[in-house]
Amino acid sequence: PVNEERDRFDWLLLERAHADKLPVLGICRGFQTLNVFHGGTLIQDLPSQRPSPISHAREDAPTAFVHEVRLAPHSVLNDAATEQLVPVNSSHHQALRELGQGLVPIAWSEDGLIEGFQNENWDEHRVLGVQWHPERLWQSDEFSRRLFRDFIAGVPARARR
Repeated sequence: PVNEERDRFDWLLLERAHADKLPVLGICRGFQTLNVFHGGTLIQDLPSQRPSPISHAREDAPTAFVHEVRLAPHSVLNDAATEQLVPVNSSHHQALRELGQGLVPIAWSEDGLIEGFQNENWDEHRVLGVQWHPERLWQSDEFSRRLFRDFIAGVPARARR
């Protein structure tokens, strides 16, 4: 459902993070919002606008692995993984249509949807987005733990205050 107040608040946060080069990790809706913030577009409803044999919504089991994503070599996500194909949970009905400016795709679902991106100037400003929910998996999934650990480890001390 649309929540205009939350949308305005999220947008203000992203404007500030962008201006101050603060690190940003966008998960699911945050991934989509980051993409739109950078000028990208969304598929509003996957089942009706881009049907696929891959399930992208498993609300009844938020920690169940639903499909795999293929990671780009030499990407932030690949650095956290031990394999280039990793299982992820999934609970979304929207997805990226066009990738925003300055964002680089680094993970794709089996049906070709972009499921992860980082910004092209990663060393200057850490922006990472994933479509799945690693925050639901960190206790049981090593890849999810490494994703968070590596992101936090690379955040400058000034941004952690």
